[in-house]
Amino acid sequence: MQVEQKISEIEVDKEIASLFEPLLGDTEHLIWTGQPKQGFVLRLSDLLFFPLMIFIFIFAAFLLYISVSTTDGMAVTAIFFLFLSISILYSRLVGDIKRRKQTYYVLSNHRVFIRQDYPKELPIIIRYEDLQRLDLVQQGSGYGKILLDYVGKGSRFLASRYNQDAAYQAMGAKRLEETPAFKDIENAQKVYDIIKTYKNQISRN
Repeated sequence: MQVEQKISEIEVDKEIASLFEPLLGDTEHLIWTGQPKQGFVLRLSDLLFFPLMIFIFIFAAFLLYISVSTTDGMAVTAIFFLFLSISILYSRLVGDIKRRKQTYYVLSNHRVFIRQDYPKELPIIIRYEDLQRLDLVQQGSGYGKILLDYVGKGSRFLASRYNQDAAYQAMGAKRLEETPAFKDIENAQKVYDIIKTYKNQISRN
């Protein structure tokens, strides 16, 4: 099969696979595992974000400095903005790195899996036949994002018939409003082709 030849060029990470193997059906096997690009990744929005956060931090520090000679509530305001700027910066820098490290993308011969363990567990399982639309956004150097639009999005995660799925129950039902995606993955074009091929093959059967 042509898709199997493409898959043979991509390794399945054993550590990631071990997280999903208990959820697989009798005729189901993993064909690809991946994660977002690791470490700190600079975004276009950071061109505005970081200067703004630095400005807020300096402004708060200045308020705290001049509040030493005053008796009003300026110190409280300064401390609030200092805490706010530090919290937002921590979330963007450290939080984003943790989120990427604990996000897993998996393809089986039947379904698509997304698991995010930080900051809270967010499991997503989608059957190929329920994928309504696939969109690939190339980001350069082979990396990209694959948008996975599916039946039932925006109501209860997937359709109600999935409540009988043991694997789905094991990972928990979640309400999901935005379109799930494989974000910042390597070999995005190849992974996109694999998903599309399986989707088309299952749709013809």
